Amino acid sequence: MVSNSVSSMGIASTGVRAGSRIAYTPDGTAKKTNQPEVREDAIVVNKNADYGNFKLHCDHGVDEHLFRTMMKPGTFHCLRADREHGKTHLCVNLMHMLTNGFDGCGDWECVTNIFFYHKDEDRKIKVGAPDKVHHIDNLEGLIRVMNDLSGSGKRIAVFLDDLDRYFDEDSRSGLSMYIRKLILNRRKLRLLLFLSCEEGSGDFENDIRKSEPYRSDYMWTKPMFDKSWKESLTEGDGCNSWHYLEASYVEPKYSANHDVFSSVTDWTDRKKKTGWFFDRDGDSSVLRCSEAFDFDSFWRGLENVSSVSVSNYIRNYLAKRAEAKKVESEGDDDCEKDEAEFAVKLKSIGLTDEAIEYLMDVPKTTLRRHAEKYGFEWRVGFIEMPYRFKRVRKGGDDGTEETSS
Repeated sequence: MVSNSVSSMGIASTGVRAGSRIAYTPDGTAKKTNQPEVREDAIVVNKNADYGNFKLHCDHGVDEHLFRTMMKPGTFHCLRADREHGKTHLCVNLMHMLTNGFDGCGDWECVTNIFFYHKDEDRKIKVGAPDKVHHIDNLEGLIRVMNDLSGSGKRIAVFLDDLDRYFDEDSRSGLSMYIRKLILNRRKLRLLLFLSCEEGSGDFENDIRKSEPYRSDYMWTKPMFDKSWKESLTEGDGCNSWHYLEASYVEPKYSANHDVFSSVTDWTDRKKKTGWFFDRDGDSSVLRCSEAFDFDSFWRGLENVSSVSVSNYIRNYLAKRAEAKKVESEGDDDCEKDEAEFAVKLKSIGLTDEAIEYLMDVPKTTLRRHAEKYGFEWRVGFIEMPYRFKRVRKGGDDGTEETSS
C-alpha cells in the first residue's frame, strides 16, 4: 500500500526484504529475525516522476511509513561512513524530502552547516540556501533560527556534516561539549538531530546493551564497496540493482537493520544545468563555536526550564544579550570618540600622522576615519590651544637641530 503523499511525489513505498538479521529486544537480548520473501509489489516507484527515488527495504512488522516514524522531533540520527561514500549526498536528500513533506512527515525547516549554491541560466553562481533551509557556521546561529521560528508551528531538523572535523570524543570543553549538550537536550528543544562523521569517530553507537548517554536513536552506515554491498544481499533481493554509494543501512535501537536507497533529488541531481547544488568537491561544511556567545550560561539556564517554556527562555535570553551588547557598544563609542579627540589635538599642535600612530598605537587611517565620524577636522591648528608648543625639527644645513616656537 502506498500513501497519498508518497504516490503523489513519485517516491517509493516501504518494502520487505528477505534474509535474516540480528535484532535486539527491549531487554537487550540479541536474536535472529526470520523475514518473509520479498513481494513483487514490495517496492513501488513512479518512474514518470522527476523527483528522484527513495526506497526502503524493511524488516517484517515495520510500518509502511518508516520515514516519518524515523524523522520526527526529539530523535538523534548518526551516520558513519568513510570519506567520499555519499554522507553529504544522503544528508542533502533527506533535507529535501523533509522540506517537501515526504510521507506526510510534517512542516519542516532545516538548519545545516552544509554549503549550498545556486546556478542560474547565465551560469552565475551565488552562495545561499534553498527555501526552508538555514545555513549556519556556528551553534549560535541555530539558537537564533529557533527563536525566529518559535510560534510558527514549524518542526526543526539540524544536519551537521563532517562532525569528526569539529568533535573530539575525548574533549569535555568547547564545541565538543556543546554538541553533547545539544544531543542530551534534543527532546526538550524539540529538534531532530542528524550528525554525520567518518568511521571510528564519535561515541554515538546505539547498542542498547551499553549505557552510553549519547547513544543515537538511529545508526546509519554505508557499505564500503559495491562488492561488499552485493554480498550482503540475498538471492532475489530487490536491492541488487542499487549502487553502493546510493545505499545505506539504518538500525533503530530496538530493531534490525533496514536497507535504504537514496539516489537523487532536485538538490543532488548532477545532470541538471540550473538550480540548487551542494559542494561535492571541496569542504562542504564548516562549524565553530562563537566566543561572543556564552553557551555555558545558556545551557545552565536551560536546565531549569520545562519543555513548554523553551521558546520563552530562548527569546528572553537573546533579548538580554542584545541589551547588554547595546550598552557595551555605547561604552565603546564613548571611548572611540575620546580617542579620536585626543588624536586631533595631537594633530592640531603639529605632530605628523606617523608620530600620532606611533604614540597611540592605532593605525593613522583608523584615527582619521574616527575623527571624521565625530565631526573633527584632521589638520594642524583645528583645535585652538591655550599654550604655545615648541616644535622640534631635524635637518639644518649644518647638521644641527633647528628649533622654532
